[in-house]
Amino acid sequence: MLLRKVVVPAISCLLLAACGGSAAPASPSATSAAPAKPSVAASTASAAAKPGDKLVVVYSTIASLYLPLWMCSDGGVCARNGLDVQVQLMPSSSPALAALLANEIQVFQASGSDVLSAAAGGADLVALATMAPVYPYKLEVSPDIKTPADLKGKKLGIGSIGDTSDVASRLALRSFGLQAEKDVALVAVGGVPQRVAALKSGAVQGTVSSPPSNLNLEKLGFHSLVDIATLGGSSANQVVTVKRDWLNAHKDVAQRYIDSMLQSVAKTKADKAQSIALLKKYYKSNDDAAMSFAYDYATKEAISSQPFPKVEQFADAVATLSKTNPKIATFDVSKILDPSFVQSAVNRHLDTQPVP
Repeated sequence: MLLRKVVVPAISCLLLAACGGSAAPASPSATSAAPAKPSVAASTASAAAKPGDKLVVVYSTIASLYLPLWMCSDGGVCARNGLDVQVQLMPSSSPALAALLANEIQVFQASGSDVLSAAAGGADLVALATMAPVYPYKLEVSPDIKTPADLKGKKLGIGSIGDTSDVASRLALRSFGLQAEKDVALVAVGGVPQRVAALKSGAVQGTVSSPPSNLNLEKLGFHSLVDIATLGGSSANQVVTVKRDWLNAHKDVAQRYIDSMLQSVAKTKADKAQSIALLKKYYKSNDDAAMSFAYDYATKEAISSQPFPKVEQFADAVATLSKTNPKIATFDVSKILDPSFVQSAVNRHLDTQPVP
């Protein structure tokens, strides 16, 4: 195990935003833009000459949106930038954030709503990038639901209150002119396996699902009522998050990691064959059609080539979470955002130059 068990009451208090401490992290210190470099080869040559700086990166679920992360770690992009990156799947955000605060991991790459809750509770975090600023879901519903009006009085399964599945479900309902809780109940049942099980059992009549997982549901007779990614909502999804004190001490490492992520996005979009091989590995699937569908959806609709973290990406999460956590209603999201690392990479055109 890369992570040891963390049991620190103070950390748990921060994550649950229940300690009553003022959430007033210092403004992010400016990151000096790296000197312009003529090519990707030049940008990686000096870094590759250094011993690999170790980074443990935790992510939250198996999803095609994590293709750039897998391309970075498994495809050699991170190594070319002098980084020894270990990726670890941890579906629950609380232990992942606790490990980040305890310095057991260096990067947490998951839902912005989790980061927002922790920061509002006093955790001094910085969001460096938003890799997928959309809601990458389709709303899958039972066969008897033919139209949005049929959702009235029904239940939708979500992961937990305030998470991306919750916010995306509310966005879908609003697009239909329906209200969560009033017209349609939202039931927190857990992660993707739990939501799928609840849908199959009839405990809920719909849930959000990302490609290619939704294809398995549709084979069972469920169908998509709306592609939420097309509704125009801006989401803090797959946010690259670090501790501020770690960032201040490791700005060069952080810049190389963001450089690697932008290069990995470019390589993912340019190399479908290698990307599908990575999808097959992580999904443990040999279904070429499903993996191709997942690739196309991720690269064309979800993954950003210039993943700037923006205040508006957190707006839906703020609106939802502030109903139960008043600290979030007054929290200044801009204080946890530092877009300078993405800006530096874009200035050097790393978003358009995939590494070999």
